[in-house]
Amino acid sequence: MVNLIHEITYEHGNCGWVIENVDASDHNNGLVREEFSQVVKGVVGEGYAFDAVAVGSYAHRFRRFWTNLIPTTLLHNMVEQQFAVRSPDQSVQDILEPGRRAQLAQHDRAPGPHSVNIVGEPLKAFSTFVTLKRSDAYRSQAQSLVSTQQQQLEPPSLLEKERAMGFLGGMSQLLTPPLDESSCLRLLGGSMDLFQLTFLFGSIIAFQKGLLKL
Repeated sequence: MVNLIHEITYEHGNCGWVIENVDASDHNNGLVREEFSQVVKGVVGEGYAFDAVAVGSYAHRFRRFWTNLIPTTLLHNMVEQQFAVRSPDQSVQDILEPGRRAQLAQHDRAPGPHSVNIVGEPLKAFSTFVTLKRSDAYRSQAQSLVSTQQQQLEPPSLLEKERAMGFLGGMSQLLTPPLDESSCLRLLGGSMDLFQLTFLFGSIIAFQKGLLKL
């Protein structure tokens, strides 16, 4: 990837780039943590990591971004300003299908500094979605499970996960040929949160337009 950026720059002059990756700075596996810190950050720099909930998402997604299109310190300030105006009334109940209810938050733990869930209040953000259909965050009695009309707890549906990440509900069903649910969930789990991506590029455009006016 780095070689590709160098080749494009050599052939066409300066180019803009954005890189995204799961943040492994605090990974449980020491070898992964060491490789991320020494190899990845050693090549592309420190970057900036932030949680998608800080910019409007209904699901935690702590990702690290690298780009040459906006200063990291400015991006940090813009994220914090956006987080400060996040509506206190925002809840995952907003994006659930009819007849389904969000649970009350059992804890307020978050993968980064942006915590939105309040113990005892309706859940404001799901745990991060992964490529597997099941994950520890959606085990029996976990707070991210949704209550059905039959008073059973189950993981958010594919439609609810799409909405939580800022996508149009049912979008993955429009693929041709259609994919089964497991394949759709794998694609969604490996996708960038659209709230996060929209905010990032909106911030870049605002900064670049500001530069043009100078």
